[in-house]
Amino acid sequence: MPVRVGLPRPRLPNRADFAAAAVVLAAILGVCIVGTGMFIQIALKPTDGRFGAPEYLRFPFCGPSYTLEESTELTAAVAPGFVVEPTVGKVPVLSLLTYPTVGGSYADHVYLHVGPNKYVEYLRDGYP
Repeated sequence: MPVRVGLPRPRLPNRADFAAAAVVLAAILGVCIVGTGMFIQIALKPTDGRFGAPEYLRFPFCGPSYTLEESTELTAAVAPGFVVEPTVGKVPVLSLLTYPTVGGSYADHVYLHVGPNKYVEYLRDGYP
């Protein structure tokens, strides 16, 4: 039988190892939640409360920024194009990870779905 020289014998994880992993996982989850909340408040600037419709839509990884059009809510018949769905309140956190494209190029208008057949329009920054 071969003898292991110089290497410690592997052991099975015990309760302390699982507890340490749970603490690290909880800390990472807490940092993600706080970071998402700060991104919503600082970058998106909700207009009507903590999780209301944001003043800006910033696609952090892939695309231009959009500014809220100061107009009334639109109906489904007038809102063609790129539509984002809210994730947290009226804030589209998960939709901001997509590419805002229509027909192969960046969309000039983005619509946030805020109610049944109601949308809020955002214009691309630099678009007349």
